Amino acid sequence: AIVTERPVADSAASRHRWNRRHTVERIAADMVALARQRDADLLLHEVPTLRVPYATLLTRPVETIDKLVDFCGLSPTDAEIEVAMEVIDPRLNHHTKV
Repeated sequence: AIVTERPVADSAASRHRWNRRHTVERIAADMVALARQRDADLLLHEVPTLRVPYATLLTRPVETIDKLVDFCGLSPTDAEIEVAMEVIDPRLNHHTKV
């Protein structure tokens, strides 16, 4: 499993931007509960897990992609790495401080 880690307040604020049916606080509480369950399930089933801080993905994308490639045991071409780099857009980050 690959888990992208981001401060809950940032993720909740981001989700609230496109769905205001619930308060940011409710969204954050739900996200915490889901993350706890996810982590417990990964541990219970002994799933190899790579945790990727969202801010690191944005500030050090090459290093992050290298870790993802190694973790997954992939051998991407230079063109595939280039495409992966193109979809990492720090301008889409509205809440996390990097």
